[in-house]
Formats: sequence, C-alpha cells, structure tokens
Amino acid sequence: MWAKKTARDLRIAIAASVCMLAVAAGLSARAQTDTTGLTGGDRMDDVIMARQLLMEGMEEDMMVVELSVEGKDFKLPDLQGRAYSMNRLLTAFPHLFPPQTKPPTDGSPSPTSASPAVWENFDDFYAKVMAAAMTAFEAGQAEDGNNSRRR
Repeated sequence: MWAKKTARDLRIAIAASVCMLAVAAGLSARAQTDTTGLTGGDRMDDVIMARQLLMEGMEEDMMVVELSVEGKDFKLPDLQGRAYSMNRLLTAFPHLFPPQTKPPTDGSPSPTSASPAVWENFDDFYAKVMAAAMTAFEAGQAEDGNNSRRR
C-alpha cells in the first residue's frame, strides 16, 4: 500500500511539474515578444531622438578638437574634458540602437537616417564604437598635446 501511495504521489508531482513547466514556457515566450516598458519598443521615436542629440553633443566636442588640430589655441584641460565627454557619449551610443529602431528596408518613410548596416553586423558596430570610446578616454588622459597615443 505504501508503494502505491508513493507511486501515486510521484505521478501527481510529475504532472504538477509538467504543468508548471508549460506555464513557465508560455510566460517566457510572451516575455520575449512583450516590449512593454522597453524604451525601444514603447517609445521608438524618443530613442531615435536621443541618438540624434547624442551625436550633436559629439559633433560639438569634436569640432573643438578638430580646431585645435588645425592650430587654434585651446587649453589642454578643455581638450581633456572634451575627450572625456566623447568617451562617455560613445560608451552610451551603441545602446541607443535597439532592433525596434532599425529603418525599414521596404522604402517606407523612416524617422532615422541610421544605416541598416548597423543592425546587420551589430557586433562589429559595437566593437568599433567601444574602440573609439577607449581612444577618447586615452586622449583625455594625455599630459600634453604630444603624449596622446595614436592609432
């Protein structure tokens, strides 16, 4: 009798486990397609605007650096600050390219001018941006205009 009760309890436990697994799998599948609360899913235009604002900030910092290369006199601390700012902006930059913001390939209008190539090889894009961020960081650490490491 004890063996029958144990076998019955085991069958119930297995059935309950299978049911819980099915519920968990269903919730997991739903979670993978549910973008509620993800900025890229809920507010795609806001993410694209944030990306554009970040690029404007980069352009402002880069303009000062380019002018210094052309011979305009800037103080080293200002250039270091600009380089550090670019490091921070570049570090955040690739995270503003969620899949939901990829431009359509069917010719329909798009709120972004980003190239679809970003999403086609995102790992390469990410690596290049992170390398640029590291270069900006290193430039921000330069002790004088001639000590920054060139790549």
